[in-house]
Amino acid sequence: MEGAYKINEISTISFKVGGLYDGQVKVFVGTTELEAWRIVTVSSMPAESKFYVLLDEEVMNPGMMTIGIDVGDGPEAFVYEVLTERSGYGFGRLRPW
Repeated sequence: MEGAYKINEISTISFKVGGLYDGQVKVFVGTTELEAWRIVTVSSMPAESKFYVLLDEEVMNPGMMTIGIDVGDGPEAFVYEVLTERSGYGFGRLRPW
């Protein structure tokens, strides 16, 4: 299907934001801002909005990776370990550090 990814080609990170009315969501890998298509809005309500970040080999490499999320008052940073391969069916390559 056009626009779909095979399960072994992409990893996702999800995050939620409370109180988001018209703010802009920016996501960074290290200091590089991700393209808008990589941020998927799952639900958008002022009480709580949920997003997925689509990550593949173009934006991540094995080793430690910092994800920055900038919404509203200021940025938050999260550190993950990117494994060289998936750990099994349904298990991603990312591990929270």
